[in-house]
Amino acid sequence: MQLLDKKIRSLAFCGVFTALALACNLLEALIPLQVFIPLPGIKLGLANVVSVYVLYYIGEKEAFSVTVCRCIIASLILGSVTSFAFSLCGGVLSLTSSVLLKKIAKSRVSFIGVCVIGASCHNLGQIAVCCAMFGTLAVVRYLPLLLLSSVICGGIIGGILCFLPDITKRKV
Repeated sequence: MQLLDKKIRSLAFCGVFTALALACNLLEALIPLQVFIPLPGIKLGLANVVSVYVLYYIGEKEAFSVTVCRCIIASLILGSVTSFAFSLCGGVLSLTSSVLLKKIAKSRVSFIGVCVIGASCHNLGQIAVCCAMFGTLAVVRYLPLLLLSSVICGGIIGGILCFLPDITKRKV
């Protein structure tokens, strides 16, 4: 019975956090970041706050579930098949790097470091998708600017995570 309760609790957390990640994604679509940083496609990565939070406080499988579900639903609401490919590849690569950092570096890397590396891997994944879709490496020239934005945006997202308490341990 206790195992079933744990699975139900995990499923409920995944549903709530997927909805929260989706809300962050939709909110981010309203923020005109290109006004301040004139790079096409640049985003702050607010939904990554939720994914990394779930990774650290619930688990890896749940974090991947939240990320994949958010990418699917957000693409259905806001995007297209192309945006889905960019979002999913970037999100999975970003989360994979975060999982590896969490396992390998443990407490030696802060949320800020994890988010900066995650944002960089997200951009690498998107560049890889772009190269595959268009059959050219010309977009790689855009990578230094994207990596610079990864440091800034990843740092902001990691900073936000530093202030969030672990709400998963509270009794409901």
